[in-house]
Amino acid sequence: MASFIGQFAAEGSSDIMTGLGIDGKLLVFQLVAFLLLVFVLAKWVFPIFFKIIDKRQEAIEALHKRVFSEQPKPERGERNVRLELNDGDLLKKAFAARNGTKIKALYDGLISSYPSRSEADLALCTGLAFYTSDPAQLDRLFRSSGLFREKWDQRHHGDGRTYGEGTILKATGQQR
Repeated sequence: MASFIGQFAAEGSSDIMTGLGIDGKLLVFQLVAFLLLVFVLAKWVFPIFFKIIDKRQEAIEALHKRVFSEQPKPERGERNVRLELNDGDLLKKAFAARNGTKIKALYDGLISSYPSRSEADLALCTGLAFYTSDPAQLDRLFRSSGLFREKWDQRHHGDGRTYGEGTILKATGQQR
């Protein structure tokens, strides 16, 4: 250390900081400014920040519980909300939906955008099943549509179900 100090002293500088090119007054100013900043942050800013977090803690916990709680998920095809609409109101609601023009076209018997009549039948039933899970209501609505044909009432499945019953079960997600 003595040789280090002696090196700067030999150059004619009696002050080590001056020899290193450090202005002592500027260094003291920077040190005081840094300590003042730390004091201000510790005294006023951090406590305010933590008070804000504390005030929001109940809201954060409620949100966490709502998002991450284990709630039973509805079975496939089961809806959380059941709409009780008559046939006319259900059709109005379905036709007014975002995909309502597709449902209306199918209801009117237009199947040009489907490869087969059976796929069109299922698409209509699926679109209407969003608004009701009542198989009898779906059957009534399909029978009143332009897609209805004799095949609807024909036995079509090994367990004795008709084509219409099978289509409705598939549309509501209840088919085995």
